[in-house]
Amino acid sequence: MKLELDDREKLKICDDIFDILNHGGEVIIRKRSKNGEKYLEIAEQKITLKSKMITANKI
Repeated sequence: MKLELDDREKLKICDDIFDILNHGGEVIIRKRSKNGEKYLEIAEQKITLKSKMITANKI
């Protein structure tokens, strides 16, 4: 599965990732596809083993 991203989308994704890392979290990135639509899921995993989805960018 290949995701096409423009520069604006790449910068937003990088900002989201660095925001999580700067606050002591871990980042999990998954490529997903649902009903033919591809999207990127960025999830934050806390050290307490709780996870929270922060964004899903539809491509």
